Amino acid sequence: MAILGVACVRVALAAGWRLLAMVRRGALFTPRAFRRVDLITGAATAATLLAPVSPDTWPWPRSPLPTTAWRSSAP
Repeated sequence: MAILGVACVRVALAAGWRLLAMVRRGALFTPRAFRRVDLITGAATAATLLAPVSPDTWPWPRSPLPTTAWRSSAP
């Protein structure tokens, strides 16, 4: 999941960089610029949807249960 999160950040940064270059050229309100904004929005949405799936946000403990917790007491 971390790889997908990093990919989202890289896509957003690359699209933002291209969008800033378009601002310098004065081509901000063109269809190409709106595609860059859509990429940034999509990457942010994907990262938001990936966040609850991350193991760091799971509510249960990360350590496994003791081995005696699942063994029966009968021989």
